[in-house]
Amino acid sequence: ALITQQDLAPQQRVAPQQKRSSPSEGLCPPGHHISEDGRDCISCKYGQDYSTHWNDLLFCLRCTRCDSGEVELSPCTTTRNTVCQCEEGTFREEDSPEMCRKCRTGCPRGMVKVGDCTPWSDIECVHKESGSRADYKDDDDK
Repeated sequence: ALITQQDLAPQQRVAPQQKRSSPSEGLCPPGHHISEDGRDCISCKYGQDYSTHWNDLLFCLRCTRCDSGEVELSPCTTTRNTVCQCEEGTFREEDSPEMCRKCRTGCPRGMVKVGDCTPWSDIECVHKESGSRADYKDDDDK
């Protein structure tokens, strides 16, 4: 079944798998990929793959599966990847985003907690007297 440009209006959800439409200026809309011959736009499969922008991809991008230690905040749709977040009590560091790490349960001696553990950061500690933040390694926690 062919779809007209009107049918691709942003407010309308793209329905079942493998719907086809003609590319616009060689590109397919979000939620679709271009056919090998470049004549059709083919719908991504809900919950399996997606595309977020107008594109000339031959395949939609595979949906991310949340790892153990993560919770799914929103599922993968044809136009948006899965959104995962670290479970409570764990966080993902900017410099090691591949895994969630356990939050510390307390601050090192001489420091006080000023920020709670979030899915994006460990607890935050400052020096008791100066109130300045300190960078320290896990070994200093004892």
